[in-house]
Amino acid sequence: MMEKAKLAITKTKKGNIVADIVFPNNKKMTVPGFSPPNAEVLNGKEVDVARDKKGQIMKIVMEGVVVFSRGERGEKKPIAAAAAPGSSHTLEIVHSSHIADPARAPYNFVPLNEKVVPAEKPPPLIAITRIVLQVT
Repeated sequence: MMEKAKLAITKTKKGNIVADIVFPNNKKMTVPGFSPPNAEVLNGKEVDVARDKKGQIMKIVMEGVVVFSRGERGEKKPIAAAAAPGSSHTLEIVHSSHIADPARAPYNFVPLNEKVVPAEKPPPLIAITRIVLQVT
């Protein structure tokens, strides 16, 4: 069953986008993982919301287009992004379903340089120990 609600888009102090669904009884639910580009354009828009038995948001539909969907296993899938104001279309569908196994780099990943420069041979450990002992 679809419920009527409104989107409330806000920016945090760190600049992150937070999307809340505001139901007619003024109860709010945050939509985790929903931060399309130009999200401010969506602020105050009427949406239809589908929730599961536990009350979690499963799908958000705006103007007949699904803008958020949660998969069967619970993974969050934002599937639409807002277009720039004044553009000829309101939503652009983003598909990543054709990628079988998308690559993910760790958060601290630093790409290697194109050219690797060999380092000179380090001095023996005994030489380093003598230098440290002389300095202290």
